[in-house]
Amino acid sequence: MLSHNNLQNIGDNTFSPMEKLDTLYLSFNPNLQFNPSSWGGLQNLKWLYAESIGLTELTSEMWRSLSSLRYLKLDNNYIAVLDKMSLEGLDNLDTLEMMGNRSVCIMSIKGVHSE
Repeated sequence: MLSHNNLQNIGDNTFSPMEKLDTLYLSFNPNLQFNPSSWGGLQNLKWLYAESIGLTELTSEMWRSLSSLRYLKLDNNYIAVLDKMSLEGLDNLDTLEMMGNRSVCIMSIKGVHSE
């Protein structure tokens, strides 16, 4: 569990020795920086908790190596737009939580419903 640790940066392939990891808690690390290579080795990750980490946007590049992800919690960030490209490659994603973000505009994503 890495939540509430004031993490600033996740380097490339930080988690590569943990290939069996299925749940990762990164929440409440404001201003957390990462890149697509940060997730290298997490091909079995199913649940990612990333609330209150200062995210301002979502791009498909962010998640490209997390194809097994089923649950993504992004509550209380600064995300304003979610479009069909934002989640590209997350074919197994069942649940996306985004409460407490800026007025999220969901732009034509098949199977996504806002409440």
